[in-house]
Amino acid sequence: MELSFKLDKNKLYFFKETNYLYTLDLEAFEIAFDELSRTSLVTSERSTDDHIIGTITTYEDYKTIMTTIPYDEGWQVYVDGKKVDIYSMYGDSFIAFDVADAGEHDIEFRYMPKIYVITGIISAISSAIFIALIVIDKKRKSTASIPYCDGDATTCDTQSAENTENTEGEN
Repeated sequence: MELSFKLDKNKLYFFKETNYLYTLDLEAFEIAFDELSRTSLVTSERSTDDHIIGTITTYEDYKTIMTTIPYDEGWQVYVDGKKVDIYSMYGDSFIAFDVADAGEHDIEFRYMPKIYVITGIISAISSAIFIALIVIDKKRKSTASIPYCDGDATTCDTQSAENTENTEGEN
């Protein structure tokens, strides 16, 4: 095969150790695709972006399942209801896991980023502090509005009425 380039500009840059051209053996690709499609995951309509449910049929020589789901530690995979270990393929690109037996299996993927747990804890603590401050503020205001009495009920009522009138007149 011979390639030739005609430049629109005067300069052409090539970087060392970078592949610029690729080939694809279509016959080998089709054979590999047919083999891989034998073990494709059939997903349920109940699946969402962070919860994928489906079934897969594996064969004796195809027990490693590689997905196109980007690898993240927040993913958990369950095969027939039991949690399995996941690992990354192709340099932390995709999720992969192993299935113990050949046959049909129920597969479930659950995604929960670790940051959700941390932010949930921070939000709960912040909400508790906020509610505590409101309760403390209400208690402080309610004790500040109780007039001081020397034990004479008529004096307390008169002072309370005078305090209310003075407060209303200032607004």
